[in-house]
Amino acid sequence: MFDQIVGHERQKGILSREIAEENVSHAYLFSGEEGIGKRMTAKAFAAELIKARALKPDEAFTRVMEERHADFIVLEAQGKTIGIEPVRQVAKQVNVRPLEGGRRVVLIDDAEKMTPEAQNALLKTLEEPPENNIFILVTSRTDLLLPTIMSRCEKLFFLPLSALETQTVVEGLGIDVTDARTPLEAVRRAENPEAEEKFREAGHLFERVMKGDMLSALLLAEKISESKEVAQEICVRLIERLRRKLTQDDILTPSYFEPIRLLFELIERIQYNINLRLQVEACMIKIAKIRS
Repeated sequence: MFDQIVGHERQKGILSREIAEENVSHAYLFSGEEGIGKRMTAKAFAAELIKARALKPDEAFTRVMEERHADFIVLEAQGKTIGIEPVRQVAKQVNVRPLEGGRRVVLIDDAEKMTPEAQNALLKTLEEPPENNIFILVTSRTDLLLPTIMSRCEKLFFLPLSALETQTVVEGLGIDVTDARTPLEAVRRAENPEAEEKFREAGHLFERVMKGDMLSALLLAEKISESKEVAQEICVRLIERLRRKLTQDDILTPSYFEPIRLLFELIERIQYNINLRLQVEACMIKIAKIRS
């Protein structure tokens, strides 16, 4: 059922059971970090729901996954928000019987982008859900959704993918990016090869810093100090690299903890201190001394 989805075994198991037992809710809320497969899982779930009552099940499944099935409605931001008019249009559509089969599924991606007016309009539909219509809201920011909307949904929280799962997805996409925290990050990095090459060079220098090399500490500071944004982005990715190293090692290495703390401290200082190069140099030299 969810063969194409990497990870999220618990969530896939719950959804599979609900379909098998015909115990499907009228609304779902898929929440969790951005770019970890929530939308893809929602599409696969929608495809199975529609397939279960379709005259041509396999064809229906394919058309939903390709987002060209009449009973699969995708609502997403046009610009920065989802306004009230699209939600009103969906409310009208769901009051009509499904066009091709026994079910209609409405997927609202980045549901937190609905304006307050749009959320209130959706709430009216969720309070009196039309028969044979299922809503799936996908979000990375539940704090921006009305509590009354969330209370009317079955909630599934998606944990981040493991490093191995992330790399499996990335390789499946044919992207030559390593150490990405999420598949979405890998895609974005692949779209900016110049920045990716800069991080690779920074990563190699940082490996030498972690071996106590003072010259590499100075070279790394020079390389990443061109702007606050570049420095912060590279620091975040270096922290992620160290965290992954911690989880991969059989024995936790306490000497990793202090470099991680220093990098977090540097990110904070970069925001407020105009002497960027000096701050970065001081941090990298401290890390080199710790590791020497």
